[in-house]
Amino acid sequence: MNGKKIIRVSKANPTPRELSRRSHGRVFRSAHIGNLAVYNIAGTLGRIASKGGRLHTTGITLQLYDRTSPAADKNYHPGRIIFNGKDVSFFENSERLTPFMFLSGDQRKAAAEFLGVSVKQIPENLATLHVRIMQRIARGARVYTFSQYLAEKERRVKSVLDHLIQKGHWEIFDRYVDREGNIHRLAKENEDELVYGTGIRVKKSDGVMQALKANRELAKIVSTGKRPNEDIGLLVSVKAVTLLSVVLEAYGKRKSQQVFHASGPDMVNYVLSEAYLKEFGKLAEAMEDFPHLPLVSEFKVFPLLPLRIMAPKSNAEQTRLTNRLAALLQRKRRIERAKYALKYATPEQKKALLARTGPLEKTINAQLEETGKALAPHLLPQDSTVKDNYFQRRWMYDQWHNPKEYELPLGLAVRTIGELDSILNQIKKSRK
Repeated sequence: MNGKKIIRVSKANPTPRELSRRSHGRVFRSAHIGNLAVYNIAGTLGRIASKGGRLHTTGITLQLYDRTSPAADKNYHPGRIIFNGKDVSFFENSERLTPFMFLSGDQRKAAAEFLGVSVKQIPENLATLHVRIMQRIARGARVYTFSQYLAEKERRVKSVLDHLIQKGHWEIFDRYVDREGNIHRLAKENEDELVYGTGIRVKKSDGVMQALKANRELAKIVSTGKRPNEDIGLLVSVKAVTLLSVVLEAYGKRKSQQVFHASGPDMVNYVLSEAYLKEFGKLAEAMEDFPHLPLVSEFKVFPLLPLRIMAPKSNAEQTRLTNRLAALLQRKRRIERAKYALKYATPEQKKALLARTGPLEKTINAQLEETGKALAPHLLPQDSTVKDNYFQRRWMYDQWHNPKEYELPLGLAVRTIGELDSILNQIKKSRK
């Protein structure tokens, strides 16, 4: 398509209907390989209810980022197994790339004993174990790693990378990974080669092919759990990861495209930071004349945390409480808007309105506190810690052997996913 192409990143506040309509193509949950909190997996399994009743299964794709290290990843703790309120550490301080968590025979036995399963169920790689557990639990959604995603779309990836390096953006190849999983960072760019950490040299003419090879090798390691026979190759930068996430989905489309990524609180903050957007903007500018994109492609990010409201389909009490709390908050907002409009009212009008709304507001506040306290015990755990984690037996074991269908019990007062934040905030207030 002719014309200057625009690629931008922004925060989204999607409606349930938007997520449901887009779920089978352009809605992803961006997480890392490791231990995920309950609301993450429930969000991929769940259905979304709204005025017209329950809509289609969300089917959000769970895309697990596999390019961190256990030592650096303090959110998902990939070097540990967290289960039943306890944890065991195998690679907590490893600085190698996350897929390189190969278990010894003794470690496999320890993991099997810890999880209460046979050794045969424990693969030779801890990253593989994490992914397989996710795949087994998230039966209604697709689960794969970011490298597997890139490997599946290799021809498109090559086209994008070729275009970027033609514009001189060699900085996108910012890391080199050897066969042991050691990460070597880009130290210098020469006229015809890239130099990494300990003196590793890669010819620029081999750069794109090295990156494509890395995607295939990392995908293979996690899927098979086996060690590689040679160096992995080049990894693309985090900014290039964001660019690829939107460009690969918009590739070849004629109409403007929006790609939704449900993320953790950290990702929402850093991809929308001024420094990040400035660097991302340089790559987006280089894509202005890329021929395979529509005029506008958007990477829309939103936090998944509000989906802590998710409930098992059979939990009618939580659905009732959630809808009641949403309706009360809506009534409170109407009163607040009416009070705000008082600055334009006459003294008599102000007196009449306050006399009518004062007692009502007091009653609503009391009902909000009461309902919030009643709803609090039903929330899905927030953190991937030893105390609050989906690996706790009371949830994981049941979900593994007797999967529940989750749904988002939205009342008429909740129009967007973002409005669930007001419910969570009210519950927090009620707990104090």
